[in-house]
Amino acid sequence: LNECLYYKGKDFVLNLIVNAKDTPVSGVVDYTKIKPIDIQKMEGIRTGIKELDGKLMKLPLGSTTIVSGICGSGKSSFLSQLACQAMSQDYNVFMYSGELDNAMTKNWLDYVHAGQRHVTQHTNEDNAVYYTINNDAQSGIDEFYEGRLWIYDDACDHKVSNITSRIIECIRKFSTKLIIIDNLTSLNLES
Repeated sequence: LNECLYYKGKDFVLNLIVNAKDTPVSGVVDYTKIKPIDIQKMEGIRTGIKELDGKLMKLPLGSTTIVSGICGSGKSSFLSQLACQAMSQDYNVFMYSGELDNAMTKNWLDYVHAGQRHVTQHTNEDNAVYYTINNDAQSGIDEFYEGRLWIYDDACDHKVSNITSRIIECIRKFSTKLIIIDNLTSLNLES
């Protein structure tokens, strides 16, 4: 104010004080200015698990959901099922798997897509049981999901900035609505 008084005079300073405007705090919103929403009317993805959908209703688009559990508890299987459910509800999907290469990720998803009716059980020479998807079902799966499911290229690095860039491109170009990152510990957070 001393500089304003010196250079502009007392009337200028008085005007500054009388007509002072509040400076808002960026990055915060007054709670009362937020419009309430009806979750039932929000667009979202149902999990396909009746009990879970009964509790959550759906995963609202634009929300973040974290799936956690101990090793081997079925998190990746659940996420694969969620991807299939999203596509069956006409939502495109981006998936990053830091644990599996692209072929194994596809295998994992294809078993969910195929279901029990389109899978054949085999036994190898060591008596280990394994399954294959019938050729007709595999062709149908590939045809139906072409242009709907985008897998992060396992030949690329695991830097979070690069993965985020690919996610944004898929959202813009392919109208991707469900983003799956499996799992966070495999990301290079660049820090």
